[in-house]
Amino acid sequence: MVPPGTQLIFRFERRGDGWAEEILPHLVVEQRPLEPKKKRVYSRPDPWKEGSLECYLVDLGVPPEDVDRVVTQAVAWRVTPGGRSLIDRRRRSRVERNVRLVVEHLELECKVPFGPKGIAAILARCPEIMLCKPTTNDRWDRRAVELGAYLLRHGHCNVPEDWVENPELGLWVKRQRIARAAGQLSDERLSILQSMGFAFGEVAQLTEEWEHRFDQLVDWMLWHNENQQPFSWLGVDWGARGGITARELALWTTLQREYRDRGLLPGEALSRFEAIGVQWDNAADSTPAERRWMAWFGRLLHLIERHNPLLHQPRRNQVLQGRPKMGRPRGSTNAARGVGGGADAPDAGAPSSGELATVEENLGGSLAGDESDDEEHPAAVRRGSAAVAAARLRLQEEMGARRAALAAADLRAEPGLRFWLERQRRRWRKQELPSELALMLQLSGVQLDSYSAVEWRAVAHTAAALLQGSEISWDPSSQAAQRQRAQQAQQQQQAVQEAAWQQAQDSGDAADAPVASPLPPPQRPSPAAQLQPAGSARLRAARWVQTQQALLAEGKLSQAQLCYMAFLGITWVLSEEVVLMPEPAWQGWCAQLEAAPRPLQRHGELWEWLQHQRGLHALGWLPARRQRALAALQVDLSTFDRSPEDSEWDRQLTQLLAFKAEHGHCRLPPAAAATDAAAAAAARRWAPLAAWLAEQHRCAAAGRLPPPRAAQLAAIGAAPAAGAAAATPPPPPAAAATAQAG
Repeated sequence: MVPPGTQLIFRFERRGDGWAEEILPHLVVEQRPLEPKKKRVYSRPDPWKEGSLECYLVDLGVPPEDVDRVVTQAVAWRVTPGGRSLIDRRRRSRVERNVRLVVEHLELECKVPFGPKGIAAILARCPEIMLCKPTTNDRWDRRAVELGAYLLRHGHCNVPEDWVENPELGLWVKRQRIARAAGQLSDERLSILQSMGFAFGEVAQLTEEWEHRFDQLVDWMLWHNENQQPFSWLGVDWGARGGITARELALWTTLQREYRDRGLLPGEALSRFEAIGVQWDNAADSTPAERRWMAWFGRLLHLIERHNPLLHQPRRNQVLQGRPKMGRPRGSTNAARGVGGGADAPDAGAPSSGELATVEENLGGSLAGDESDDEEHPAAVRRGSAAVAAARLRLQEEMGARRAALAAADLRAEPGLRFWLERQRRRWRKQELPSELALMLQLSGVQLDSYSAVEWRAVAHTAAALLQGSEISWDPSSQAAQRQRAQQAQQQQQAVQEAAWQQAQDSGDAADAPVASPLPPPQRPSPAAQLQPAGSARLRAARWVQTQQALLAEGKLSQAQLCYMAFLGITWVLSEEVVLMPEPAWQGWCAQLEAAPRPLQRHGELWEWLQHQRGLHALGWLPARRQRALAALQVDLSTFDRSPEDSEWDRQLTQLLAFKAEHGHCRLPPAAAATDAAAAAAARRWAPLAAWLAEQHRCAAAGRLPPPRAAQLAAIGAAPAAGAAAATPPPPPAAAATAQAG
């Protein structure tokens, strides 16, 4: 047994010298103590010595705690799966040679200042940029450094092609996307661009998302061939057959066509499209108008894609799990199980049980499957519910990202696109845009109904004032502000007059003292005026009315919006029987007007019809021949027949609207029911309004309240508790408009 700390040495030796040396050696065993191993000393240079790369970065303004990370990321040629950076000495020498050239180019050519928020920020954010050598012979390296300066100023690398400060940089960025798509970008250059957050999404990439869409397109074609259905490469009618999933596929195909027209589609993608017989330009089964529309739509999709960072991110598997497939649609093999259109109407989406209910509410059409399948396959229902939830979440994220990208994009970059888009909104408001085209626009992120909740209410009051001279204020606080400004103006005018009178007395001309007329104080626009866009009030009101008519035709006008329009008394604009009244019926009303005694009975049927004609004239929708006919009957269309009683009615409704906005209901507290000082003060504050509302309830019970005014009280929730007529909720818009129009 060998003692610890020792070792056995076995060696062979031959004894003797010369001719006496032994032929066979002897085995000799020796025991020696262990000698400690000497550690090898490496001669590594001190990175923090004077003149080193680390010290130079600190002098530029890079924080000392970030210097090691910046240098390691710049000189490491690879990072192992365990996170270990493999340092390349040649890359370090290259960085040490080029870093001063990079700093000089940033300072002199790009006008980037020194300091932590200047050159140091660029190097800390993109350390690999120090590998570039921005000299006159290295154009790529020079543009990469200039892109780093652009990133510092704008926060992104999406340089416009027509950037005034450096037009060549925008073209260079476009070429990098093309080179990346063609696989002509080296790993080092790709790594430098990726370190700056460069988005390669403008050019079609053969990613997992692209492959999935291409497979969907092949399945969509095979279904048409199997069922002998005509297939159009334009994609206008895909949504009518396949629902939301087919519309998404039509958007993707249109975007690929736009990429191909701009020369941004990779060669491999072109060859694969040609292999399935794509028809880029010669769509014989479509009209020239449809082809022109889809061409403009492709330009819009390209603009959205360029400014959408979410669409540039790679699709992960967990996201694609919720994406419906375009396989064999249900109903294509069983004639008795057609969805919405018989055996030939495909579902075209795996989530068939209520596919994207929230989005379908906005995009129209439900792709719900048969209930019999749900009863027979409960496990499939559970799996389908998870797929539906994932698909709904994915589609909501994409639509939100597209809307944000469209809002951030500059439509002037595509000449004529803004005019085309406004024209589509105008066609939709006038109900001239086909429903399928409107759904595709909404799926791409275009908001045809562009009114927010606050803007909707503001323009609704503007339309009510234009249509019938309404004085109901949508912002009750604006009335108090107007009264305060009026009191301040009156006090200022009184002070100026007193000063002028005192000056006249001092000069001895008190009898001839002038009455000063001071300039009115500058009035701050009300919140309603601040929210309304610039332009003619008539045009704003006309657009808003057309939008509500289009929403009503599509069944998307909410009950709350209908009630608010009934409260303002303008639901008659939603009725085609009033706005587009046939000529015989209109002539009949004119005959009644000619035979009726003047003045007309207020709030009667004939009086309401005449008010509607004045409202249509204010919108510019009353034909010239009808204007001449009413003028011959001595009807003044420029003013509404309103009395002080109508103004007082609108003022009380404004106060009632303020009470409901503050308390959430219209149950005014009686003074006798007050239990404490605060309740008593509130009751005293609203006592005049409570007395007025009680009087209206008594008039309604006695049958003396006009039906339009009763409908306004019912719409806001202030109808009297007793009386079936007063408690009846507001009728649907068509019925209300017919009732108000007589």
